Amino acid sequence: MSETLRNEILFYLLKDGKMPLRKIAKLTGKNHATIAYHYNKLIEDGILGDFYLYVNPNLFGFYHFFAAYNNDIPRPYPNFVASSFTCVEGFTVLEVMGKSKEEVVDRISSLGDPIMIFDVNNVIHNLSDSVSKMIKLLAENPKVEFSQVSSKVGLPVRWVYKKYNHLEKIGMIKIIPKVNLSKANVLLFSVFSKEPIESLDNWLVLRMVGKKSSLYLGVARNMGEAYIIASSLRSIVKDVTFTLKIDYDVTRWLNNGANQSTT
Repeated sequence: MSETLRNEILFYLLKDGKMPLRKIAKLTGKNHATIAYHYNKLIEDGILGDFYLYVNPNLFGFYHFFAAYNNDIPRPYPNFVASSFTCVEGFTVLEVMGKSKEEVVDRISSLGDPIMIFDVNNVIHNLSDSVSKMIKLLAENPKVEFSQVSSKVGLPVRWVYKKYNHLEKIGMIKIIPKVNLSKANVLLFSVFSKEPIESLDNWLVLRMVGKKSSLYLGVARNMGEAYIIASSLRSIVKDVTFTLKIDYDVTRWLNNGANQSTT
């Protein structure tokens, strides 16, 4: 019972890192005190760690591709690696960024010989000072109250909510908790497809769509649910790759000076 409930908490937090515990209580049919207790136990047991803000490099003028490698790339990764995902199947997926598409491709090659490159859509943004400051504040502390962000940005709380929700909806930013997948029963998975997939919304964490390929990051409550998702996808999508993750890192590149230099 406790394990199932903790899986539910992790499931909802991976889908929406800013989801209040009271909402999780409502979704699971439990009271807030019970959810808060198990939430704290997840932290105490080393299963639930810090929260991070995923930031699409396009927001700060960088291009990005995802590349899959058959071998483990030596760590620490260079600043130009925005995020990383290690797969059960033995390969690593890295999000690589640069000032141009050509620079991204060169950097992908400098890391090793990729088995796949995912050319996702790149739409470079020109942010206002207010939006830029809001994102940097959230990157520094993803759990900060939006009211505090509002006071520091100097704009209404409603504006902060509206702007965050818009950027999250279009895949530009996302608050994601760090979950120790070796201790948890929830499963993080990725789906690579040559065509858009709409049937993953109930499990979706991140979506990156390109002209020739699409990349999705999702979460399943357990292995049984992951199997059902994979089987369903393979029955409706001709060319799809479903992989399970054993580790992931949504790095704080924005706070590591990478927004000024991606060397």
